[in-house]
Amino acid sequence: MSTITALTRKFNSVKQQRQRYDRDWKMNLAFYSGKQWVVWDNAFNRVIEWIPPNTKKPRFITNIIMPIVRLYLALLTKNKPDFRVDATTADQDDVSKAKICKQFLQYEWEANDFDDVFRQALLWALVCGNGFIKTYYDVGTERYEVNGEVHYLGDVAIDFCSPFELFFDPFARTIDEVSWVIHARIRPLEYIEMKYGVKVPGEYESSLFEWGLGQRKGQDGSLPSAVVKEYWERPNERNPQGRYIVFVGNKILVDDANPYADVCPIPFTHVKCIPNPGSFYADSVVTSLRSVQVVYNKLKSDIVENTVKLTNPPLLAPVNALLQAPDFDPGEIIYYNPLIGGDIKQLQVVPYAAPVMNLLMRTMQERDDISGLSQMALGGSARGLRSAQAIQQMFEQDRIVMSIVTDSYEDMIETTLTYVLRLARKFMDTPRMLRIMGENETREIMQFKNEDIPPNADVHVVARSTLPLSENQEQQYLFGLWDRGIIQDPRLLLRISAYGNNAELYNDVELDSQQALRENDRMKDGKPVQVEDFHNHFVHVVEHNRFRKTVEYENLSDERKGLFAKHVMQHQQFMQQQAQGGEQGADQGQSAEQATTRRRQKSPGANQNGGSGKSRNAAF
Repeated sequence: MSTITALTRKFNSVKQQRQRYDRDWKMNLAFYSGKQWVVWDNAFNRVIEWIPPNTKKPRFITNIIMPIVRLYLALLTKNKPDFRVDATTADQDDVSKAKICKQFLQYEWEANDFDDVFRQALLWALVCGNGFIKTYYDVGTERYEVNGEVHYLGDVAIDFCSPFELFFDPFARTIDEVSWVIHARIRPLEYIEMKYGVKVPGEYESSLFEWGLGQRKGQDGSLPSAVVKEYWERPNERNPQGRYIVFVGNKILVDDANPYADVCPIPFTHVKCIPNPGSFYADSVVTSLRSVQVVYNKLKSDIVENTVKLTNPPLLAPVNALLQAPDFDPGEIIYYNPLIGGDIKQLQVVPYAAPVMNLLMRTMQERDDISGLSQMALGGSARGLRSAQAIQQMFEQDRIVMSIVTDSYEDMIETTLTYVLRLARKFMDTPRMLRIMGENETREIMQFKNEDIPPNADVHVVARSTLPLSENQEQQYLFGLWDRGIIQDPRLLLRISAYGNNAELYNDVELDSQQALRENDRMKDGKPVQVEDFHNHFVHVVEHNRFRKTVEYENLSDERKGLFAKHVMQHQQFMQQQAQGGEQGADQGQSAEQATTRRRQKSPGANQNGGSGKSRNAAF
């Protein structure tokens, strides 16, 4: 069996098995985009418009699905994920290289709009249940020569993929078990010729187009195109280096070993909305909301039709009594034949009963119940809740509901950024200059080389860091940092607690951390460092103790270890003095309050409640 025949058989097999998922995905996309009077065409596996027998009947659409998806997307992408890089060398934890790796990722995040790519993948997951990210190395077009050899200044890139584009090994349950995948994407013929240097005929692939109403034009459009299929195979006994094949139709363009075999042989990551037991693909809340949307649209259309009848009712008249058909305009004179006899009167249309309107409201409540979000998250006020604790519990319940897709979303970001580091280490062999945020909150230039990335560098996203906190949680968190002495500037506390954002806090703590790292370098060289009262002692102690746990510290002489011990002890003494000063201030404040209470009790005219005898509403 030829290679192209085997690949085509795999592609068609997965395509056939995936039809039951394609139906829900295409219907979900139609409902999300507002095309909701539709049905499924089994003959052509597509979504088509539904034409009712009575074409005059209104077909009203109120999209109650889009607000839920939009709210989920806004809540899950409100905060930029907080991540760290663990870069371990052969003999020790290299903090400096981990910091360089994080700065490189932050630069790539801003320069290549990672935010938008992750948001698009998450949107696919919310609507269709599944979203994917592809991580790859883009060779680029900028050329340079070194010793007569031509090199290209490439970069690591990520791109979102719809579930229609990827055809995975049907026996895999997760992406870690996938042995091969085919990535199919429609490309213009000019792109194929420029990238691969081969001319191919145009073609049409229905499964990638037919998710809207009717069919979209492929080859007959203004820009002829073809479906480019990339086959990625994991290393195995038959192909120890894996396999990477690019083919269009029956023509193979590339047949080589997998270029990412040793770093990320399957360069795709997966975000799921609602996992299905034992299934590779997940489900979406939109699938469950479609039936509610259909009922809502039909009820709303019937109500609109009945309202029109109520505002403009027809006439009841004997046969041939009217001399001309009325237009039902205001002040219209209706002429009739009095010889016919009988009265001409308007038909009394009975309005919808109250249970019908209650059913419409109940439909919206079912939508909210299926979405899993509370009235607080939906922008309303929860009935019966008065205490801040109860409201806080409702916010926490919303976070629990969203945690399923949040965990999957953060895992996707974590794995994708790890792939970015591994591909950068392997392919970015040319040093480049990066613009990063410096210690004084100014942009600085840093030289970056792929040798700065350890071979086993991993990215870890802080759990639930993408979920927004309630205002009360943020306030309590910030005041807790103030109580522990991490925040020492009251102006900074006021700015970030009311009008600013936590980025100022991170920059301030990073400034203290960098100062402590510079002190570590001086004490390693045997230079004593004076502890000042304006230092952030809590952060300094953390950074100094972190270094004292490394192998590099263990290799220092006893004299230099003594410098660290003495320095940390001085920081701890300052912390104890600050704590004792706070306790004394609290005791003094309590004594002053007690003295004031005693004076009030001794004052003439004091009432039983400790007041002065005046009205509680008196101005003061």
